[in-house]
Formats: sequence, C-alpha cells, structure tokens
Amino acid sequence: MNNKFGALKAISVVLATLMVSSGAIADNKENNQGQGTQNVIVTNPATNPVQVKVTNTPLPVSGSVGITGTVPVSGSVGITGTPSVNIANTPTVNVGNSIKPSQLVKSISSSNCSSPLADHQSFDVNIPAGMVLVAKRVLALFNVAASTPVQLIIRRNDDPTGFDDIGGWLGSSDENGNVAHEFDFSSGVVVRSGTQVCFIAIVNGNNAVAASLFLYGYLANDE
Repeated sequence: MNNKFGALKAISVVLATLMVSSGAIADNKENNQGQGTQNVIVTNPATNPVQVKVTNTPLPVSGSVGITGTVPVSGSVGITGTPSVNIANTPTVNVGNSIKPSQLVKSISSSNCSSPLADHQSFDVNIPAGMVLVAKRVLALFNVAASTPVQLIIRRNDDPTGFDDIGGWLGSSDENGNVAHEFDFSSGVVVRSGTQVCFIAIVNGNNAVAASLFLYGYLANDE
C-alpha cells in the first residue's frame, strides 16, 4: 500500500512540474511575439543631451526630415538620383571660401614696371598686406601693321632683381593690324602684396608697343 502511495505521489510531482514548465514556455512565447517593430522615443533635453552613435552606416532615411537650428556636418555628403529640394522662407546660405563682390578686381595698365622690367607695362592693383591677388584673366588689345609677328609676355616681378614668366603667346596681327588675345589662368596666378604683374608686347622681335590691358581676378587672404 505504501508503495502505491509513493508512486502516485511521484507521478503528481512530475505532472505539476510539467504544468509549471508549460505555463512558463507559453508566457515566454507570448512575450516574444509582442516584441515586433516598436517605436522608440528618446527625450533629448538641451541640458543633458543624449549621445547617439550610428554604427550600421550607411543609414537609409525616408520620409520627411525636419532640421532646426545649426547642424554641423563633416566628411562627404552624397546625393544620388534626382531629388527635389524645397527651401522655404528666405534662409541665409553661407558658402565657405566664396568670393565677395568687394574682393573682385578689374584693373587696367597705368604705368611701367620697376627694374628690371622698366620697359613693361604694369597693372594698377593695390594688394593690401596679408592678402594676395589671384589673377584669372588678362586681355590685351592693340594695333600694328597688318600680318605682323607679335609676341606677348606676362611676368610676375617679385623683387627688384628677379621675375618669372606666367604667360606667353606667339602670333600675328590680323589683316587690319588688330591684335586681341586673352590669357586664361583657370587655376589662378597668385600675386602677393608688393609684387607687380607686368606685360610686354614685342613686335618684329624687338619693338615694344603699348597695349590696352585688362586684368580680372580677386583678392584673397594670404594663407
């Protein structure tokens, strides 16, 4: 009799254990099923901002994104496709290293260069200390005899004892004796304060003639 009672007691314990285990498994399954896509709300007070680091870059962003205040961006920003960009109101857009109208320079020749280029024409450009002139274009116009060989040279007179050539052209006047040539410095030629931009037009190999000269460029900080 005692053996039967002990066997029944053991079976009861096993059944109770199975019932408890089944309930725990069911509860865990229900909890897991409730852990789908959920909204995450992060409160980011100004006094104690939350630092966010995104590691799964690139991170795709869809929908509308509103940006207020100043958002610094470093590195490269790539825009692909043909997105539509709407700018509301009248925001102020600052582009780094953009040229201001006050920095633009247009100069004409006004006098002769100093030695050793005293026979060259000089541009009247005041380059303030701490700044440089970035020359972009020089236009030369003059008239000589028809179909005359002409050599044009632009030089940078760095000091009283030295200079370097920054542009040159060999050609001839047209059937009316007109010469019109433009030097295009796409990358810009840097001329520092105290330095002259000098020009000479040589006709027939030895005769220098006066030309109407126009220099275009801009002033920039000497960095």
